[in-house]
Amino acid sequence: MTIDSTGQVGIGTINPLQTLHVNGSAYIAGYLGIGTSAPDYAFQNLYGYNHMAYGLGLGTVPNSNYLLDVGSGPARFQSDVRINGILNPNNALAIGNNTSIEGSLTVNAGKGVAFNANSGTNLRIYQFTTATFNAVLAGHAISAEGSIAFNGGFSGVPRVFVGDIDVTGGTVGQLYMVQLQLYGCSTTSGVTSCKARLINNSENPVNYSITWNCIAIGY
Repeated sequence: MTIDSTGQVGIGTINPLQTLHVNGSAYIAGYLGIGTSAPDYAFQNLYGYNHMAYGLGLGTVPNSNYLLDVGSGPARFQSDVRINGILNPNNALAIGNNTSIEGSLTVNAGKGVAFNANSGTNLRIYQFTTATFNAVLAGHAISAEGSIAFNGGFSGVPRVFVGDIDVTGGTVGQLYMVQLQLYGCSTTSGVTSCKARLINNSENPVNYSITWNCIAIGY
């Protein structure tokens, strides 16, 4: 043991670099306090900062490929967890059981989580409402060609499905006999446009203003 002229103590070294410098293994049977004279745990740091140059193993000897290696026991985080980088060589994050997310989840730049059997890109599901159509049609009549457009952010042409009626106005004829038919869809710079026609499946005239709920599925 060496005590130099500045009062620094070296154990296993004659050139201590700090107030206490141990060159070799050390064993502490009790608690170690840093910034506190009365530690309640095996290691207690009141300064709020810890730096380890090598891997830390919790319940296991750390693997040299990881900075943190947790053994077979469970791990719990009681505050926010931030992950930057890749956890698994094949997956950004591998979860082997059920997962509950209480906030927002963005997957694949907003593409969604639906499975796509035709490519490796996840499907995006986008719901929207059409503009109002004026369905003034005779019995068994078809309207002139119109169009719809929506900014769903798709890179390819999605499949577009017409849903239920969102808003309606008018009283002439049978509303439920009016059909919106979409066809000839195309997508440019994330905006999808489809041709549209109204079909009156009733033998009686109709006169309504109708807005439809729709959904688009694509990537």
